[in-house]
Amino acid sequence: MAMCSLRHLMPPCGTQVWSRGVAVDPKELAMNPSAVEALRSRGIEVDLEHRATPLAQSDVENADVIVVMTQLHRQKLLDLHPTAAKKARLLLSYADSKEDLSDPLGHPLDVYQACLDSIQSAVQQLARTAAENGACFL
Repeated sequence: MAMCSLRHLMPPCGTQVWSRGVAVDPKELAMNPSAVEALRSRGIEVDLEHRATPLAQSDVENADVIVVMTQLHRQKLLDLHPTAAKKARLLLSYADSKEDLSDPLGHPLDVYQACLDSIQSAVQQLARTAAENGACFL
């Protein structure tokens, strides 16, 4: 949901936004239907062909910023890719919070919508920060 939200806010001009995972479950590759519904209810485009993809070393090398949802994700990232330390940032830190983003998986749609509220608050600030620094996203 964070990737779709960020892509929705930023004009396309050459920078890429990827979604990668540090603990991808091969059985759960497609986007959750409740996530799709929450995004679409806000007019955010969803790529139904999107599949969960494990983070690779080349992703770490090519990224300017790696946004993680939780401290546990950050720790797993650093365990797998110690060179990512200076690039990793908690998503909600963009909304001046040190809290983890709660995972809505397995919960009803209203929990996905609340999660998306938190994501959008942080992503709006991330997009502003990126635009101020001349970045843009595809």
